Amino acid sequence: MLLELKNIVKRFPVKRGFFGGGRDFVHALSDVSLFIKEGETLGLVGESGCGKSTLGRIAVGLYKPDSGTVVFGGSSKERQIVFQDPYSSLNPRMCVGNIVTEPLIINKLIKKNERFKKAGELLKEAGLNEEFAQRYPHEFSGGQRQRICIARAISTRPRLIVADEPVSSLDVAVQADILELLKDLQARYKMAYLFISHDLRVISKLCSRVAVMYLGKIVELMDAKFIKEPLHPYTEALLSAVPLPDPKIKKKRIILEGDVPSPIDLPKGCAFNPRCRYKEDVCMKDAPVLESKADKRQAACYFTQKVRNIL
Repeated sequence: MLLELKNIVKRFPVKRGFFGGGRDFVHALSDVSLFIKEGETLGLVGESGCGKSTLGRIAVGLYKPDSGTVVFGGSSKERQIVFQDPYSSLNPRMCVGNIVTEPLIINKLIKKNERFKKAGELLKEAGLNEEFAQRYPHEFSGGQRQRICIARAISTRPRLIVADEPVSSLDVAVQADILELLKDLQARYKMAYLFISHDLRVISKLCSRVAVMYLGKIVELMDAKFIKEPLHPYTEALLSAVPLPDPKIKKKRIILEGDVPSPIDLPKGCAFNPRCRYKEDVCMKDAPVLESKADKRQAACYFTQKVRNIL
């Protein structure tokens, strides 16, 4: 096993009111356990604010969990991250050559006088011109900036890359190019990915397993081949919102009623119960645990038999 996250809990303190009066906590992650094997791609999907990025940052060591353990079978330089916004993650005062080789300099893997030669090699691997090493981030398009970020991420030849919504801010055509680049690099270097996204179409194309997160908890975990056969009502609703390319295929959109519960004041029982159309009394009393179902799938729901297949 390359990476194991065991019973991860993470809370962020927030002030209560404008005039003090104590603190509340945002429950970003609540008892999350996941593993990633060598060379695989695990997709992590869910709404904005559900805790996906927090889990990704914990996976690479940028955040420390309040409780739980992170077990990684390698050194810190073998974990890298690609952020959602390529521009904000690039130092505008540094030229591209310095940006992509910075991890190598920090880890003393190359000498400073070798950095621009190495930068050219890394940029070429990411599908960019070697001469771009002398330019600055503002001179590039969004897709080119993300390629620069990917070049930086692969510089130390990591065993794990956390890709935090790396294509969500890009045009559809550019998204496809970046996804193909990630696939090619994975095949070449046998890296594992934790691929974070809210787009199930992207997840289904790239990932071998999929974890669905809702309000800081994993509610379903499955092989990607079962993505159209959900067991959890939240996954069902997410899939119903995915547009289909064939207008002849019709499906009913599931509109979630009610408001998203506050991560500061989570509901009793199942966190999804205020929006679930299958809820019963037990759902509002006791929170279901993530447990094994058929075909090695896992779901945190009492009534998985009610959830229908999307297609």
